[in-house]
Amino acid sequence: TLSRLPADHEVKQLLLASKQMTSSVAVGGPMSTAEQDSILSFAQNIFKRLYELRLSEPLRLEAFVALLDALNECCRQLGKDIGTWATYAPTENDSQRKLHRTVLLLLLRSNLLQIDELDSYLRDRIDGGRNIVWLEFTMAFIRTALLEKIVNPKDLPNVMGALRSLSNGSAHSNQISQLLSMIQEVNGTSLNAEEKGRTTPDNVAATVVGLNALVGKPDKPTYQQSSSMSVDSLNNLAGATKRALESIESIASKDPSNLTQQVTLLLDGWIRLRNEGSSKGTQQYVQLLQQNGIGKNEEQTERFFRVSTEILVKAVRQTALLEE
Repeated sequence: TLSRLPADHEVKQLLLASKQMTSSVAVGGPMSTAEQDSILSFAQNIFKRLYELRLSEPLRLEAFVALLDALNECCRQLGKDIGTWATYAPTENDSQRKLHRTVLLLLLRSNLLQIDELDSYLRDRIDGGRNIVWLEFTMAFIRTALLEKIVNPKDLPNVMGALRSLSNGSAHSNQISQLLSMIQEVNGTSLNAEEKGRTTPDNVAATVVGLNALVGKPDKPTYQQSSSMSVDSLNNLAGATKRALESIESIASKDPSNLTQQVTLLLDGWIRLRNEGSSKGTQQYVQLLQQNGIGKNEEQTERFFRVSTEILVKAVRQTALLEE
């Protein structure tokens, strides 16, 4: 994704140049109708391209949305038209709906969608609970938007009102009630954190209790109760895990500030090579790793594999969240 690219990466530099250019156009005064129409036509082509991509191409998705954001700097009509374009997006099958949900989240994160229009759009699609497909779409959308802190459900009064009315007596009442409980729990936790300024053990304990209630397992057994290992063995395992974590944190504290960016670029190069299937390129890549001390220097090798694992785990979790 864009956030993993270094500031001097070509993609980020191009997007920055686009933003600077459109900002200078905006400062230059109002545009003619013909100029505005040209921008809107170009933006519409970019918008259509979004729906030709796959969820496995998050960088392209984010880059196209960033281009739309740049164009919105000099053509504010774009922010109004995107909401209309979104209503015509392809949503016939599950894959298209997952992509559409991701696009809506990206547009909303960039303030390219008017929240009140989105609220009405989702409420109408739910159709009072009669459209099960869109009810599930909306619940997944709100769950992701909440966890990613893209939108506050309070800004979607029509959708929330529809969900509350369906939380009793509908076929999906249990799922809706769980979602409403999660919203209340997350909002309550956020409010407490703001008031107290920090997280305390009591906050954590309260959150755990709330989550246990959310998943419907308030009486879930502890590890000691469910494990075949003895209490002493479990305590020894927990102690070893804690010591390992402390050791990793100590090593990580000495990492160079730009290590994550360097490893990201190396991983990106490896993925490209695997897609190309070039044996010659693989040899060059191994030489590149060795030039960076990987495979020769134990400390550099540990850093590479540790940070690579962290980057890949984070990417997989984000992808899974978007595809829910």
